[in-house]
Amino acid sequence: MKLNVSRLLLKTQLSLIVCVALLDIFIPESHPSRNVVVYLQAIVLGIFLVYILFSYMVSGVILSVFHHSLLIFMALLVICGLISEMPNRLPPMLYSTAPFFLFYYGSWKGYLTSNILLRIAVLLLCVFALESIIGVVTRAGRYSTWYIKADNVGNSLMFLILFFSLDLKKSQNIILMLVTYALVLISFKRGAMIAATTALIIIIWQLIFNTDRVLQKSRKKLVYLTLSAVIFLLFIMIMYWDVLMFRFTGDTGGGSGRLSMWQMIVDNWKEGGLIRQIFGFGFFKVQDLMTEIRGVPYFAHSDWIQLLYDHGMLGVLIYFLLIIFYIAERKTVLLFAPEMYSSYIASISIWILKSAWSGVYLTKHSVLLFLIAGFILGFAYRKKYLCYEFTKQTL
Repeated sequence: MKLNVSRLLLKTQLSLIVCVALLDIFIPESHPSRNVVVYLQAIVLGIFLVYILFSYMVSGVILSVFHHSLLIFMALLVICGLISEMPNRLPPMLYSTAPFFLFYYGSWKGYLTSNILLRIAVLLLCVFALESIIGVVTRAGRYSTWYIKADNVGNSLMFLILFFSLDLKKSQNIILMLVTYALVLISFKRGAMIAATTALIIIIWQLIFNTDRVLQKSRKKLVYLTLSAVIFLLFIMIMYWDVLMFRFTGDTGGGSGRLSMWQMIVDNWKEGGLIRQIFGFGFFKVQDLMTEIRGVPYFAHSDWIQLLYDHGMLGVLIYFLLIIFYIAERKTVLLFAPEMYSSYIASISIWILKSAWSGVYLTKHSVLLFLIAGFILGFAYRKKYLCYEFTKQTL
Protein backbone atom coordinates (compact mmCIF):
# COMPACT_ATOMS: atom_id res chain seq x y z
CA MET A 1 0.00 0.00 0.00
CA LYS A 2 1.46 3.36 -1.07
CA LEU A 3 1.89 5.91 1.70
CA ASN A 4 -0.01 9.12 1.02
CA VAL A 5 2.24 11.78 2.56
CA SER A 6 -0.22 14.66 2.09
CA ARG A 7 -3.07 12.78 3.77
CA LEU A 8 -0.76 11.80 6.65
CA LEU A 9 0.51 15.37 7.12
CA LEU A 10 -3.04 16.70 7.07
CA LYS A 11 -4.14 14.39 9.88
CA THR A 12 -0.90 15.09 11.77
CA GLN A 13 -1.56 18.82 11.59
CA LEU A 14 -5.08 18.41 12.93
CA SER A 15 -3.77 16.32 15.82
CA LEU A 16 -1.05 18.84 16.60
CA ILE A 17 -3.54 21.73 16.60
CA VAL A 18 -5.58 19.87 19.23
CA CYS A 19 -2.40 19.14 21.22
CA VAL A 20 -1.32 22.79 21.14
CA ALA A 21 -4.79 23.88 22.33
CA LEU A 22 -4.62 21.39 25.22
CA LEU A 23 -1.05 22.27 26.21
CA ASP A 24 -1.95 25.99 26.19
CA ILE A 25 -4.13 25.29 29.23
CA PHE A 26 -1.49 23.59 31.35
CA ILE A 27 1.64 25.28 29.96
CA PRO A 28 0.81 29.01 29.67
CA GLU A 29 3.30 31.58 28.37
CA SER A 30 4.81 32.14 31.82
CA HIS A 31 5.45 28.42 32.42
CA PRO A 32 9.13 27.27 32.45
CA SER A 33 8.27 24.41 30.05
CA ARG A 34 6.63 26.70 27.51
CA ASN A 35 9.27 25.73 24.93
CA VAL A 36 7.41 22.45 24.42
CA VAL A 37 4.41 24.34 23.04
CA VAL A 38 6.63 26.67 21.01
CA TYR A 39 8.40 23.74 19.34
CA LEU A 40 5.10 22.07 18.47
CA GLN A 41 3.81 25.30 16.98
CA ALA A 42 7.03 25.62 14.99
CA ILE A 43 6.54 22.15 13.51
CA VAL A 44 2.94 22.94 12.59
CA LEU A 45 3.91 26.28 11.06
CA GLY A 46 6.78 24.71 9.11
CA ILE A 47 4.45 22.21 7.45
CA PHE A 48 1.96 24.98 6.67
CA LEU A 49 4.64 27.09 4.99
CA VAL A 50 5.83 24.14 2.89
CA TYR A 51 2.31 23.74 1.56
CA ILE A 52 2.17 27.35 0.45
CA LEU A 53 5.00 26.53 -1.96
CA PHE A 54 3.41 23.17 -2.74
CA SER A 55 0.12 24.84 -3.70
CA TYR A 56 1.81 26.94 -6.36
CA MET A 57 4.25 24.32 -7.64
CA VAL A 58 1.97 21.28 -8.01
CA SER A 59 -0.21 21.18 -11.11
CA GLY A 60 -3.75 19.89 -11.07
CA VAL A 61 -5.05 22.03 -8.21
CA ILE A 62 -7.02 25.11 -9.22
CA LEU A 63 -6.33 28.04 -6.92
CA SER A 64 -8.90 30.64 -5.96
CA VAL A 65 -8.42 34.41 -6.17
CA PHE A 66 -8.41 34.36 -2.38
CA HIS A 67 -5.18 32.30 -2.50
CA HIS A 68 -3.35 35.10 -4.26
CA SER A 69 -4.75 37.90 -2.09
CA LEU A 70 -3.88 35.97 1.10
CA LEU A 71 -0.35 35.33 -0.19
CA ILE A 72 0.12 39.05 -0.89
CA PHE A 73 -1.08 39.95 2.61
CA MET A 74 1.21 37.35 4.20
CA ALA A 75 4.13 38.60 2.08
CA LEU A 76 3.54 42.10 3.45
CA LEU A 77 3.78 40.78 7.01
CA VAL A 78 6.83 38.61 6.31
CA ILE A 79 8.85 41.35 4.57
CA CYS A 80 8.06 43.93 7.25
CA GLY A 81 8.63 41.40 10.04
CA LEU A 82 12.02 40.23 8.79
CA ILE A 83 13.43 43.75 8.55
CA SER A 84 11.97 44.78 11.91
CA GLU A 85 13.27 44.48 15.46
CA MET A 86 10.54 41.98 16.35
CA PRO A 87 10.65 39.09 13.84
CA ASN A 88 9.58 36.78 16.70
CA ARG A 89 6.07 38.21 16.25
CA LEU A 90 5.78 36.68 12.79
CA PRO A 91 5.14 33.01 13.73
CA PRO A 92 1.86 33.60 15.63
CA MET A 93 0.49 35.61 12.70
CA LEU A 94 1.52 33.05 10.07
CA TYR A 95 0.27 30.23 12.32
CA SER A 96 -3.25 31.62 12.01
CA THR A 97 -3.33 32.37 8.26
CA ALA A 98 -1.03 29.79 6.60
CA PRO A 99 -3.30 26.75 7.34
CA PHE A 100 -5.62 27.85 4.55
CA PHE A 101 -3.27 26.51 1.87
CA LEU A 102 -2.85 23.02 3.35
CA PHE A 103 -6.53 22.50 4.16
CA TYR A 104 -7.65 23.81 0.78
CA TYR A 105 -5.28 21.32 -0.84
CA GLY A 106 -6.52 18.49 1.39
CA SER A 107 -10.15 19.34 0.70
CA TRP A 108 -9.52 19.58 -3.06
CA LYS A 109 -7.85 16.18 -3.06
CA GLY A 110 -10.63 14.64 -0.99
CA TYR A 111 -8.32 13.85 1.95
CA LEU A 112 -10.29 16.11 4.29
CA THR A 113 -14.01 15.49 4.94
CA SER A 114 -16.63 17.10 7.14
CA ASN A 115 -16.70 13.96 9.32
CA ILE A 116 -12.98 14.35 10.09
CA LEU A 117 -13.49 18.00 10.96
CA LEU A 118 -16.45 17.17 13.19
CA ARG A 119 -14.36 14.69 15.17
CA ILE A 120 -11.65 17.32 15.60
CA ALA A 121 -14.30 19.85 16.65
CA VAL A 122 -15.60 17.49 19.35
CA LEU A 123 -12.06 17.03 20.70
CA LEU A 124 -11.50 20.80 20.69
CA LEU A 125 -14.85 21.36 22.36
CA CYS A 126 -13.76 19.06 25.20
CA VAL A 127 -10.48 20.97 25.50
CA PHE A 128 -12.14 24.39 25.47
CA ALA A 129 -14.89 23.24 27.86
CA LEU A 130 -12.17 22.20 30.32
CA GLU A 131 -10.48 25.54 29.84
CA SER A 132 -13.83 27.28 30.47
CA ILE A 133 -14.35 25.39 33.74
CA ILE A 134 -10.83 26.21 34.91
CA GLY A 135 -11.44 29.84 33.96
CA VAL A 136 -14.70 30.07 35.92
CA VAL A 137 -13.10 28.51 39.02
CA THR A 138 -10.07 30.81 38.75
CA ARG A 139 -12.19 33.94 38.36
CA ALA A 140 -14.46 32.90 41.24
CA GLY A 141 -11.43 32.57 43.51
CA ARG A 142 -9.72 35.74 42.35
CA TYR A 143 -12.65 38.18 42.14
CA SER A 144 -15.68 38.79 44.29
CA THR A 145 -17.97 38.16 41.29
CA TRP A 146 -16.78 35.55 38.76
CA TYR A 147 -18.45 37.14 35.74
CA ILE A 148 -16.86 40.60 35.93
CA LYS A 149 -13.85 39.41 33.92
CA ALA A 150 -13.78 37.73 30.49
CA ASP A 151 -12.06 34.52 29.41
CA ASN A 152 -10.17 34.49 26.10
CA VAL A 153 -11.35 30.92 25.45
CA GLY A 154 -14.51 32.49 24.01
CA ASN A 155 -12.48 33.63 21.00
CA SER A 156 -11.58 30.01 20.24
CA LEU A 157 -14.99 28.53 21.01
CA MET A 158 -16.90 30.72 18.55
CA PHE A 159 -15.05 29.18 15.59
CA LEU A 160 -16.31 25.72 16.56
CA ILE A 161 -19.83 26.86 15.70
CA LEU A 162 -18.66 26.87 12.08
CA PHE A 163 -17.41 23.29 12.37
CA PHE A 164 -20.68 21.91 13.74
CA SER A 165 -22.74 23.83 11.18
CA LEU A 166 -21.07 21.98 8.28
CA ASP A 167 -23.51 19.07 8.60
CA LEU A 168 -26.80 19.99 10.25
CA LYS A 169 -28.57 16.91 8.95
CA LYS A 170 -27.28 15.26 12.12
CA SER A 171 -29.22 16.23 15.23
CA GLN A 172 -26.18 15.94 17.50
CA ASN A 173 -24.38 18.66 15.56
CA ILE A 174 -27.19 21.10 16.31
CA ILE A 175 -26.92 20.28 20.01
CA LEU A 176 -23.13 20.59 19.98
CA MET A 177 -23.37 23.91 18.15
CA LEU A 178 -25.72 25.30 20.81
CA VAL A 179 -23.58 23.92 23.65
CA THR A 180 -20.60 25.70 22.07
CA TYR A 181 -22.60 28.92 21.89
CA ALA A 182 -23.55 28.60 25.57
CA LEU A 183 -19.85 28.27 26.48
CA VAL A 184 -19.08 31.39 24.45
CA LEU A 185 -21.65 33.27 26.54
CA ILE A 186 -20.11 31.96 29.76
CA SER A 187 -16.71 33.25 28.64
CA PHE A 188 -18.14 36.82 28.78
CA LYS A 189 -15.82 37.83 25.96
CA ARG A 190 -17.98 40.55 24.46
CA GLY A 191 -16.63 40.47 20.92
CA ALA A 192 -16.96 36.68 20.84
CA MET A 193 -20.51 36.88 22.23
CA ILE A 194 -21.58 39.30 19.49
CA ALA A 195 -19.81 37.42 16.67
CA ALA A 196 -21.09 34.01 17.83
CA THR A 197 -24.66 35.31 18.14
CA THR A 198 -24.53 36.75 14.62
CA ALA A 199 -23.12 33.50 13.20
CA LEU A 200 -25.72 31.40 15.02
CA ILE A 201 -28.60 33.53 13.71
CA ILE A 202 -27.30 33.16 10.13
CA ILE A 203 -26.96 29.38 10.45
CA ILE A 204 -30.35 28.81 12.12
CA TRP A 205 -32.08 31.11 9.63
CA GLN A 206 -30.70 29.07 6.74
CA LEU A 207 -31.61 25.81 8.43
CA ILE A 208 -35.23 26.79 9.01
CA PHE A 209 -36.04 28.77 5.88
CA ASN A 210 -33.83 27.22 3.18
CA THR A 211 -35.61 24.08 1.98
CA ASP A 212 -32.54 22.86 0.10
CA ARG A 213 -30.42 22.87 3.25
CA VAL A 214 -31.54 19.46 4.57
CA LEU A 215 -33.32 16.34 3.36
CA GLN A 216 -37.07 16.84 3.27
CA LYS A 217 -37.86 13.72 5.28
CA SER A 218 -35.74 14.85 8.22
CA ARG A 219 -36.46 18.56 7.88
CA LYS A 220 -39.38 18.74 10.32
CA LYS A 221 -37.50 16.87 13.03
CA LEU A 222 -34.45 19.08 12.68
CA VAL A 223 -36.50 22.29 12.68
CA TYR A 224 -38.45 21.20 15.79
CA LEU A 225 -35.22 20.19 17.53
CA THR A 226 -33.55 23.49 16.64
CA LEU A 227 -36.50 25.62 17.74
CA SER A 228 -36.88 23.68 21.00
CA ALA A 229 -33.18 24.01 21.81
CA VAL A 230 -33.16 27.73 20.93
CA ILE A 231 -36.25 28.40 23.05
CA PHE A 232 -34.63 26.60 25.99
CA LEU A 233 -31.43 28.58 25.48
CA LEU A 234 -33.40 31.85 25.32
CA PHE A 235 -35.20 30.92 28.54
CA ILE A 236 -31.87 30.42 30.33
CA MET A 237 -30.52 33.66 28.88
CA ILE A 238 -33.56 35.61 30.07
CA MET A 239 -33.22 34.15 33.57
CA TYR A 240 -29.59 35.23 33.77
CA TRP A 241 -29.83 38.32 31.57
CA ASP A 242 -28.25 40.65 34.13
CA VAL A 243 -25.25 38.35 34.45
CA LEU A 244 -24.81 37.97 30.68
CA MET A 245 -25.14 41.71 30.09
CA PHE A 246 -22.90 42.79 32.95
CA ARG A 247 -19.79 43.04 30.73
CA PHE A 248 -21.75 45.28 28.33
CA THR A 249 -23.57 47.48 30.85
CA GLY A 250 -20.97 47.47 33.64
CA ASP A 251 -18.03 48.63 31.53
CA THR A 252 -17.70 52.41 31.44
CA GLY A 253 -14.27 52.41 29.81
CA GLY A 254 -15.41 52.22 26.19
CA GLY A 255 -14.68 48.54 25.59
CA SER A 256 -11.95 47.98 28.20
CA GLY A 257 -10.33 51.24 27.14
CA ARG A 258 -10.22 50.32 23.46
CA LEU A 259 -11.91 53.49 22.19
CA SER A 260 -9.46 55.83 23.91
CA MET A 261 -6.52 53.65 22.82
CA TRP A 262 -7.71 53.64 19.20
CA GLN A 263 -8.02 57.43 19.31
CA MET A 264 -4.43 57.74 20.55
CA ILE A 265 -3.14 55.45 17.81
CA VAL A 266 -5.05 57.23 15.04
CA ASP A 267 -3.96 60.65 16.31
CA ASN A 268 -0.30 59.58 16.27
CA TRP A 269 -0.73 58.10 12.79
CA LYS A 270 -2.11 61.44 11.54
CA GLU A 271 0.91 63.27 12.92
CA GLY A 272 3.37 60.92 11.21
CA GLY A 273 3.45 62.69 7.87
CA LEU A 274 2.39 61.52 4.41
CA ILE A 275 4.98 58.73 4.01
CA ARG A 276 4.09 57.22 7.40
CA GLN A 277 0.40 57.55 6.65
CA ILE A 278 0.79 55.58 3.42
CA PHE A 279 3.36 52.95 4.47
CA GLY A 280 3.05 52.96 8.26
CA PHE A 281 5.55 53.14 11.09
CA GLY A 282 6.74 49.53 10.81
CA PHE A 283 6.03 46.02 11.99
CA PHE A 284 4.31 45.94 15.41
CA LYS A 285 5.11 49.56 16.16
CA VAL A 286 1.78 49.95 17.98
CA GLN A 287 3.44 48.15 20.89
CA ASP A 288 6.22 50.73 21.05
CA LEU A 289 3.65 53.53 20.99
CA MET A 290 1.55 51.98 23.76
CA THR A 291 4.66 51.36 25.88
CA GLU A 292 5.58 55.00 25.50
CA ILE A 293 2.07 56.28 26.30
CA ARG A 294 0.71 53.71 28.77
CA GLY A 295 3.79 51.85 29.91
CA VAL A 296 2.40 48.52 28.68
CA PRO A 297 3.14 46.98 25.22
CA TYR A 298 -0.48 46.58 24.14
CA PHE A 299 -1.37 45.76 20.56
CA ALA A 300 -4.32 47.55 19.00
CA HIS A 301 -7.02 44.87 19.54
CA SER A 302 -8.24 45.64 16.04
CA ASP A 303 -6.82 44.50 12.72
CA TRP A 304 -7.71 47.78 11.07
CA ILE A 305 -6.15 50.08 13.67
CA GLN A 306 -3.06 47.88 13.94
CA LEU A 307 -2.60 47.81 10.17
CA LEU A 308 -3.21 51.53 9.82
CA TYR A 309 -0.42 52.40 12.24
CA ASP A 310 2.01 49.60 11.36
CA HIS A 311 1.53 49.40 7.57
CA GLY A 312 -0.38 52.55 6.73
CA MET A 313 -3.16 52.95 4.22
CA LEU A 314 -1.37 50.43 1.98
CA GLY A 315 -1.74 47.69 4.61
CA VAL A 316 -5.38 48.59 5.22
CA LEU A 317 -6.09 48.46 1.48
CA ILE A 318 -4.47 45.02 1.05
CA TYR A 319 -6.39 43.63 4.03
CA PHE A 320 -9.64 45.20 2.80
CA LEU A 321 -9.20 43.56 -0.61
CA LEU A 322 -8.40 40.25 1.10
CA ILE A 323 -11.76 40.28 2.87
CA ILE A 324 -13.56 41.49 -0.27
CA PHE A 325 -12.17 38.55 -2.26
CA TYR A 326 -13.22 36.19 0.52
CA ILE A 327 -16.75 37.61 0.40
CA ALA A 328 -16.77 37.30 -3.41
CA GLU A 329 -16.01 33.57 -3.14
CA ARG A 330 -19.48 33.03 -1.62
CA LYS A 331 -20.90 32.76 -5.14
CA THR A 332 -18.75 29.71 -5.87
CA VAL A 333 -19.77 28.18 -2.54
CA LEU A 334 -23.46 28.83 -3.20
CA LEU A 335 -23.32 27.22 -6.65
CA PHE A 336 -21.13 24.20 -5.92
CA ALA A 337 -21.34 23.63 -2.15
CA PRO A 338 -24.76 25.01 -1.14
CA GLU A 339 -24.90 22.76 1.93
CA MET A 340 -21.97 24.75 3.37
CA TYR A 341 -23.20 28.18 2.31
CA SER A 342 -24.56 29.21 5.73
CA SER A 343 -21.28 28.12 7.36
CA TYR A 344 -19.35 30.23 4.87
CA ILE A 345 -21.53 33.32 5.38
CA ALA A 346 -21.20 32.84 9.14
CA SER A 347 -17.41 32.71 8.77
CA ILE A 348 -17.53 36.03 6.90
CA SER A 349 -19.53 37.62 9.71
CA ILE A 350 -17.15 36.33 12.40
CA TRP A 351 -14.11 37.54 10.46
CA ILE A 352 -15.49 41.04 9.92
CA LEU A 353 -16.72 41.49 13.49
CA LYS A 354 -13.63 40.03 15.12
CA SER A 355 -11.28 42.02 12.91
CA ALA A 356 -12.93 45.24 14.10
CA TRP A 357 -13.08 44.59 17.84
CA SER A 358 -10.33 42.07 18.63
CA GLY A 359 -8.16 40.88 15.76
CA VAL A 360 -7.97 37.96 13.34
CA TYR A 361 -4.53 37.88 11.74
CA LEU A 362 -3.01 38.95 15.07
CA THR A 363 -4.14 35.89 17.05
CA LYS A 364 -3.22 32.22 16.71
CA HIS A 365 -6.68 30.85 17.56
CA SER A 366 -7.81 32.19 14.18
CA VAL A 367 -6.15 29.07 12.77
CA LEU A 368 -9.63 27.52 13.07
CA LEU A 369 -11.18 30.20 10.84
CA PHE A 370 -8.65 29.68 8.03
CA LEU A 371 -8.93 25.93 8.43
CA ILE A 372 -12.67 26.12 7.77
CA ALA A 373 -12.15 28.61 4.94
CA GLY A 374 -9.69 26.26 3.24
CA PHE A 375 -11.95 23.26 3.63
CA ILE A 376 -15.10 24.93 2.26
CA LEU A 377 -13.40 26.64 -0.69
CA GLY A 378 -11.39 23.52 -1.55
CA PHE A 379 -14.57 21.46 -1.56
CA ALA A 380 -16.47 24.02 -3.67
CA TYR A 381 -13.69 24.46 -6.24
CA ARG A 382 -13.29 20.70 -6.61
CA LYS A 383 -17.01 20.38 -7.31
CA LYS A 384 -16.74 23.26 -9.79
CA TYR A 385 -13.83 21.60 -11.56
CA LEU A 386 -15.59 18.21 -11.75
CA CYS A 387 -18.75 19.85 -13.03
CA TYR A 388 -16.91 21.63 -15.84
CA GLU A 389 -14.98 18.47 -16.73
CA PHE A 390 -18.21 16.49 -16.93
CA THR A 391 -19.79 19.20 -19.12
CA LYS A 392 -16.81 19.14 -21.52
CA GLN A 393 -16.96 15.37 -21.83
CA THR A 394 -20.67 15.35 -22.62
CA LEU A 395 -20.46 18.03 -25.31
